[in-house]
Amino acid sequence: MTQKDLDLLCMGRAAVDLYAEQIGAPLEDASTFAKYVGGCAANIAIGSSRLGLNVGMLSRVGEEAMGRFVRNTFIREGVDVSYLHTDPNRLTALVLLGIDPPDQFPLIFYREDCADMAISEEDFSLKTFQNTEALLITGTHCSKEQTFAMTKKAAQLVKQANAKLILDIDYRPVLWGVAGHGQGEERYVAHQVFSERLAQLLPLCDLIVGTEEEILAVAHQQNLPEALKYIREHSSATIVQKRGERGCIAYEESLDREITGKPFQIKVLNVLGAGDAFMSGFLRGYLRNLPLEECCGLANANGALVVTRHGCSPAMPYWEEIQYFMQNPKDIAFTEHLHRSLGKSPSKKGTCFLAFDHRAHFEAMVDKLGVSRSKIPEFKTLVYEAAKRVSQALPQFDIGIIVDGQYGEEVLKRANKEKILSSRCIEEPNTRLLSFLENKEAETLLRSWPKDQVVKVLCRVTDDRNQQQKQIQKLSDLFEATKNTGHRLLVEFVNADSSNDLQPIKQAIQSCYAVKIYPSWWKLPPIEDSKTWEEIEAAIEESDPHCFGVLLLGENRSMEELGQALRKIGERQSKVQGFAIGRTIWGDAAEHWLQGKKTDQEVIEEIADNFTHLVADSIGKERSYDSNI
Repeated sequence: MTQKDLDLLCMGRAAVDLYAEQIGAPLEDASTFAKYVGGCAANIAIGSSRLGLNVGMLSRVGEEAMGRFVRNTFIREGVDVSYLHTDPNRLTALVLLGIDPPDQFPLIFYREDCADMAISEEDFSLKTFQNTEALLITGTHCSKEQTFAMTKKAAQLVKQANAKLILDIDYRPVLWGVAGHGQGEERYVAHQVFSERLAQLLPLCDLIVGTEEEILAVAHQQNLPEALKYIREHSSATIVQKRGERGCIAYEESLDREITGKPFQIKVLNVLGAGDAFMSGFLRGYLRNLPLEECCGLANANGALVVTRHGCSPAMPYWEEIQYFMQNPKDIAFTEHLHRSLGKSPSKKGTCFLAFDHRAHFEAMVDKLGVSRSKIPEFKTLVYEAAKRVSQALPQFDIGIIVDGQYGEEVLKRANKEKILSSRCIEEPNTRLLSFLENKEAETLLRSWPKDQVVKVLCRVTDDRNQQQKQIQKLSDLFEATKNTGHRLLVEFVNADSSNDLQPIKQAIQSCYAVKIYPSWWKLPPIEDSKTWEEIEAAIEESDPHCFGVLLLGENRSMEELGQALRKIGERQSKVQGFAIGRTIWGDAAEHWLQGKKTDQEVIEEIADNFTHLVADSIGKERSYDSNI
């Protein structure tokens, strides 16, 4: 039997969800919204990919910013977009959603002649379905004659291709014109056309999934046993009834034998997307030929986790996360940490940041040389160009920058547009105790930062216990803010007294873990102290095995001295994953450029060469950079 590329191909809605951030507020009173990919089929595609299935998306998006957002999100989530077509004549669909737990979740659909409803025979063929184990279709895509015809055509080709057909009933009365525009959350209005159209698909299905209301709507019945009997008379498919917090019931053949899985009791924030997560979990088991009881358990657990979160697609669990939750259903805090970590973990062999977030250092340098401070942003642009060259030349590594918003605002804008890994400092410079920029609250600052920017914070470890406790509390506030905004966090610890002692830094790390602060990276000085490094690594492994690792800072050492330290520490310590170094790389070049002794090009080449040498010393085995690139 030929191995197929895809486990699952999802056909249907691929839209943008705009979720109100004001919990409990009516949509008319919402003032800010979070943007996610949405739509039943799109959510299931992302959810199934996160659980380890090979998934593709068959749909259309507009040739505009929202269409690019949907496509880029699929790519980032590992969803195959070979069958995601761009429609130059239609817009990507939008949905406004509100959250008012426990039972009010208003929706407004903006889908008039949208891109995903324009799917045509040109978008797929028999060969499409010969490349997948299963096709998922949804009831919503039967709401218009044209999309119903395409759904039916696809279903027939699936059976010719000897693949499985999966139906998510996904009944939205408002999209069938039997509920008003403001009744988007209405789930049951009897509709004969809906029943008639799905009746034509039932005989082709291998798996049918829906809520009690959806099952009643398919059968055009008021009685659940009669509705199930109607479906069984029209289809030999496995039928799964979703029952919310009560779990689910599956019927493989006989309706007399109910198959269930363990339900999970959990506090509800948002039920929107729970059904899509349920389907993803079920399919992870179903397409791996697990017993139905296990499929039901995975489905219940997946759906349960999503109801605790804001949004649909970003709330979808990962495979390792769902396994942990099923074994530790009461440990929601660490499950949430797993969710954040697994969603943003580095995909390459190591991480090296070129740090030039220095503000006071540059100000002192230009003032000493009698040069205008307007030259600082200019020089930082040259440093960025060097970092960009190295990033392009060494794609096997995560090469990034750390820069400030005061003198590096334009650099941050460019890095965001050019998809260069970037980190932005949040601390005020030249302060002994941690203070955030402009003395603002951390979350207030982060709300205006792109989510892909890593938040970097420098904290000077002091031996004053009260002051250190205050700093840990500030770090805790910052970590909570990053959880709310979705940013990654890089915590840099140095000794306030500049001592060459790792013990205070180790204790600061342990203090952070004690109050459940889990940064993505630690940035630490390259002090050669094997015993304390082993204790630091043990603390990380015990408290946060999913930490991305330790990045070493440079302390303005010489290239030779620092290179030796990077090699020695990196060879012994498995948690050291790279570095975040600045003045060692660009310090001399900055002074020579400000004095007019070096051209822009010479500076870029010198910095790129130094940067590359240190990458080779820390995480690379040989120098592979060509300065002409």
